[in-house]
Amino acid sequence: MTVTTIKVTTETRDALRELARETDSTMESALAAMLRRERRRRDLEAMRRAMDRMTDEQWADYRSETSQWLDTSLDGPARTSADG
Repeated sequence: MTVTTIKVTTETRDALRELARETDSTMESALAAMLRRERRRRDLEAMRRAMDRMTDEQWADYRSETSQWLDTSLDGPARTSADG
C-alpha cells in the first residue's frame, strides 16, 4: 500500500484523531469511513433528485416494479406440486 501526506490544519488533524480515538480506529480508517459515508450520502441525494423529477407515469412504473420485488420470495421461485 502506498501512503502519502496531506496538508490539513492542526484543528482538522486533532478532530480526526479524536474521531479515530472515539471509534477505536486509526485516523486513516476514520477518514476512509467518512469518505464512504459522504459518497453514500451523495448517491442517495442524487437518487432523491432523480425521483423528484419522475412523472406520474414513471412513479406508477416504479411502484409496480418495487411491488413485484417485494412479492418475490428470497428463497427462489415458488415450488408447485408439479415440481416433485
